[in-house]
Amino acid sequence: MPANGPRLFRFTGWLLWLAAALSACAPKNTLPPEPPQSVRSGDDAFRYKQYATAIDAYRSYINQSEPGAYTARALYKTALAQFRLGQYRATLATLDDLAQRYPKGHWVQVEALRGDAERALGNTLGALQDWEKAWKLANDKD
Repeated sequence: MPANGPRLFRFTGWLLWLAAALSACAPKNTLPPEPPQSVRSGDDAFRYKQYATAIDAYRSYINQSEPGAYTARALYKTALAQFRLGQYRATLATLDDLAQRYPKGHWVQVEALRGDAERALGNTLGALQDWEKAWKLANDKD
């Protein structure tokens, strides 16, 4: 064995120990929790264009749960289902609820949907203002 063998072995051991210690300190990427049954039911109903059923399922989650990882999504999907049913005032009310619960949240899809609902109600100026907000929030992927 060469004279540098034991030193090289110790150096490699320290290097492996350091790598293990640093990886233990690194933040873990965790997946969000599995959606609750009511959210999954809402998603299934929405997928099959059963919008009234989807709204009921999402509302069940929103009303019976503490705000969680799926609250904003359930509110948005509720508003989108209401829009698809032609319930434009209800759409805006749900989006207002979303904005009230998440005052720092600004989402392109939310502002665009708000603009679509405003246009459907004949409020052209409000629609243009909301679509402009959406445009400003948008990035290349949007």
